[in-house]
Amino acid sequence: MDTLPPSTYQPEGPIAPHDYVSRSSAGSKPVQSATNEQPAQHQPRQEQMQPTGKMNLSEVPRKEGKPVKKKEEQCSGSGSGLPGQQGRPRNYWHAGLFSCWDDAGTYCMSCWCPCIVYGKNRQRLDHLQENDTADPEHGGSGCDADCCMHMVLNACGGFGWVLQFGQRGTLRARRHIDGSPINDCLTAFFCTPCELAQESRELTEEETAVSNTERQT
Repeated sequence: MDTLPPSTYQPEGPIAPHDYVSRSSAGSKPVQSATNEQPAQHQPRQEQMQPTGKMNLSEVPRKEGKPVKKKEEQCSGSGSGLPGQQGRPRNYWHAGLFSCWDDAGTYCMSCWCPCIVYGKNRQRLDHLQENDTADPEHGGSGCDADCCMHMVLNACGGFGWVLQFGQRGTLRARRHIDGSPINDCLTAFFCTPCELAQESRELTEEETAVSNTERQT
């Protein structure tokens, strides 16, 4: 059989790259392509968010929870007090209204001569209000203009309790004690001697505290 020259050889059908066999290497293993080409995988395009200058409120994450409350001043109880003392803690009467027998001398004086005890309490309270120090006379004799006014009101219908009502409110506001004007009025009207004795003991308590502070300084 005559062979054709290499330039004139034509295969009868299409030859795949891996099935191509040259005439000179007939009977050898098929030649595989040097590189295995894999189809490129299509990766989704990630769109980058660009700021537009406007914010959608619906896209802003909301934090769940209770709103933060402002710290309130710690002040317990109720009652009226001086404007400058609203931030102070509430106080109380150091002596009970019906513990008047603990100071039997003042209580007996309040029963027989309430005008004198009122006058002494008034002088001691005025001295504390003006000087913030204890009265060196401790109320003095008590026979002064306030004492005479209380005596006149008692003689003209027993209205001396009206003066005690106002003085009790002043002392309670100074000491920042719980209470109300109605309570002060009822106490001064129905428990006149007990109310005077309680005021006297409360003034003694403050005078002692002021004297101790002065000694420390």
